[in-house]
Amino acid sequence: MGSALSDYPAIDELCARIEGSLSVSSLRADSLSPALIERLARSGHKTISIAPEAGSERLRKVINKGLDEADILRAADLVFGSGIPNLKLYFIIGLPTETDDDVAEISALAQKVREVQLRHARAAGRIGRITLSVNSFVPKPFTPFQWEPMEAVA
Repeated sequence: MGSALSDYPAIDELCARIEGSLSVSSLRADSLSPALIERLARSGHKTISIAPEAGSERLRKVINKGLDEADILRAADLVFGSGIPNLKLYFIIGLPTETDDDVAEISALAQKVREVQLRHARAAGRIGRITLSVNSFVPKPFTPFQWEPMEAVA
């Protein structure tokens, strides 16, 4: 299932019906529900992936991501609170209008997610892993940034 899975209005009902064979690749942080995360935990998921795509709220607004930091930290809280030990965060660097401060915000956001993880890990007595996947911006056809250049290789 794709990342729009958590946008499906009847996702909780669907997951309840297919719970034993449910597998997802990436979910939208602002669409996660406690019921969905609990079902994923019960089905044996050890890692949940979300895609903030940019470390700063400013840059997430530029790319119309529609996520704020609270959404991301709430998603982390749901994931770690459910007993799922690992969280993968996807980021893109080289986005149009990106600054060094935007890139530095990736680390700052990861640290805040880590603080959420540690809070749950202390209670559970075990800690999982946070993985950052950082990829270069590649303009895609038929998107607002299709004509934007890629960052030059230095």
